[in-house]
Amino acid sequence: MTALITGMGLFTPVGRGVEETFDALITGRSGLTRPPEGHPVRESLDVAGLLPDIDPRTVASGPETRVLDRIVVLALLAAADALADAGIEVGRDIDPDRIGVIVGGVGGMATLESQVLARAARGRAAVSPYLLTGILPNMPAARIAIAHGIRGYSSSVGTACASGAQAVADGVRLIATGEVDVVLCGASEAPLFPTFADTFGNARALARAGTDPGRASRPFDTSRSGFVLSEGAALLVLERAEHAAARGVAGYAEVAGH
Repeated sequence: MTALITGMGLFTPVGRGVEETFDALITGRSGLTRPPEGHPVRESLDVAGLLPDIDPRTVASGPETRVLDRIVVLALLAAADALADAGIEVGRDIDPDRIGVIVGGVGGMATLESQVLARAARGRAAVSPYLLTGILPNMPAARIAIAHGIRGYSSSVGTACASGAQAVADGVRLIATGEVDVVLCGASEAPLFPTFADTFGNARALARAGTDPGRASRPFDTSRSGFVLSEGAALLVLERAEHAAARGVAGYAEVAGH
């Protein structure tokens, strides 16, 4: 069965959505900057890909929002945009049992770090009972499924830098086997916290900002000095071609292989 890309949701250092991000790419506008005063990685990183502050209460409610990791917040925003871009409302355009979600990422390590520090400073009573819902790698996918009433396949992928690509490949396979007609797939990551930044810094893997932080990431340049840590989320809506055709949707592209 052929899988088409019928929706895209992006939240990146150069913009939210396809138009803003693509415009930045073709005009050469960088989203890399020096971390501002007061940012947790100000002392650890010369340059980073930053997103605006986002109140978790914009995507969730209740006491869990106090430890709702940024990877979950970003994933929820990207998922909502991707479904809207595809013109899909679960229950109206797709059977809730025939749509899946796969999101790659390392998990809520920033939340884990903050909770470990809280326990060290104030004892066991400082540890939130909602800690697990902040740090488990499957939380972005699970939260998306809950938010949109998705009852099909739900999973996470943890294969380091290949996680997002593998999530898409796994989504293609779900459609090929006939298990789902639609799948949300991609990745979300928010690694801008001290311990994560320091491990890469101590490994001498990070690019130096120089006089222009916007030019720090130059992977194919002879003067490259390393990579740049950034946060963001990107999710695709993959759809079985016949299902898309029945909705009158041509899609952006066909996934021919992986």
